[in-house]
Amino acid sequence: MSVNVRGVLGFALGPVAAALFGFITLPVVTWFYPAEDIGRLAMLQVAVNLSLLVFCLGLDQAYVREYHGHRNREALFKTAIAPGLLLLGLVTVVVLLNTAFLSRILFDSTNSALAGMVLICVLSAFALRFLSLVLRMEERGLAFSVGQFLPKLFFLVLIGVYAVSGWGHNIQALLLAHTLSLFSVAFLFLVLRWKVFADAIKQKVDLAELGAMLRYGFPLIFAGLAFWGLTASDKILLRALSNLEQLGVYSVAVSFAGAALVLKMVFQTLWAPQVYKWEQEGGASKRIQVMNDYMLIVVSMLFCLIGSVSWSLDYLLPAGYEQVKLILVSCLGYPLLLVLSETTAIGISLARKTRYSLAAALVAFVANVGLNLLLIPAYEAAGAAVATIVSFWLFFILRAECACRIWQPFPRLEQYFTITVLTVLAVFTTLFGDRIGWLTHVFWAGLFVVLFAFYAKRVSALLALLARKMSRA
Repeated sequence: MSVNVRGVLGFALGPVAAALFGFITLPVVTWFYPAEDIGRLAMLQVAVNLSLLVFCLGLDQAYVREYHGHRNREALFKTAIAPGLLLLGLVTVVVLLNTAFLSRILFDSTNSALAGMVLICVLSAFALRFLSLVLRMEERGLAFSVGQFLPKLFFLVLIGVYAVSGWGHNIQALLLAHTLSLFSVAFLFLVLRWKVFADAIKQKVDLAELGAMLRYGFPLIFAGLAFWGLTASDKILLRALSNLEQLGVYSVAVSFAGAALVLKMVFQTLWAPQVYKWEQEGGASKRIQVMNDYMLIVVSMLFCLIGSVSWSLDYLLPAGYEQVKLILVSCLGYPLLLVLSETTAIGISLARKTRYSLAAALVAFVANVGLNLLLIPAYEAAGAAVATIVSFWLFFILRAECACRIWQPFPRLEQYFTITVLTVLAVFTTLFGDRIGWLTHVFWAGLFVVLFAFYAKRVSALLALLARKMSRA
């Protein structure tokens, strides 16, 4: 398996740095803002993520899919970005006619300025998404990484300014910091890639090509919406069935799961383009199976390691956040089971049958909503966390089975057994960990030892492979 280690490190810098800055910023935010305001910030992020799914129209993924074989990449860029930009402009006009409505829905406030910040965030995130994709496909890993972590760095700086000056300890200032962070980076990227953008403006949109790209990407919108529901319905239903304080506590746990999001973001950035290259070269199946085995080891070890040391969060957070250490392990289900699923389900994309991804996401989404409605009234934030990990467990199995049937079969019993054990222990920890106390973390440490012993040979092979790759870098 040929891998450019320098390139990997360049692309890995962004997610790692973003997670680091997020990890530093989060304790600062919890000390200076109430949990309710953190919950409102989470609702802003939910809105931005939903908007990206809708306004990109799946054309961002079609752009990646068609890039390597396209002769006129500037025209391809315009074809991908123009429809969503037009739709975003129309929706912006509609929202500006009644900004108070958007503020009430998201933030339980009538402050119209908050709605304006949402619109700026959405536009900035949309622009940054496509401009970053240009850098990604040009394999400019370092520049791509800057776009990942720079908004979080700017946000950290602004929160630090607030903390030192004693100003800005209200929701409007908190959301303003987030808005300025996104906007400034999007503007910087537009300046740096202005030539690409200017050249694209001169191109004509090929309607036939746009139709083909929409046929590929449009089903992914619904798959994306269903997946967004998997990751956002917990927050929305917590706000509806509980309160903003519980939403804030839950959002803190989700944010700390960013330690695992590093793996998810790095892997997703590199995986699909690399597999498409392997497909062109031939022999993709064997390489995918090797990567699948290695990812199972990494995911299992991370689950156990974080479950073992999550008690340390009590020393990083103020009083009132003691529940976070128990919720965290179930929140890991989203990034870790998703990244493992990307290796098993890549056959769906290779077979160009993306409707199966939609079906799997819809089933898991329905299960997620049902579990949230059942568990949140009784367990609040803990119930939302359990609903999330169980839903992603189901999502993983459904996608793997679909890939086996429409592309190529692969051994998966070991994976199913391992992730089921991890899921059961995570649910047990989240719902009953407060009764068991420190023994919960002992269970995770014990499972780590067992799995490490079971996978000893494969761990040794993985470390040897990494050592060889690093020595050649």
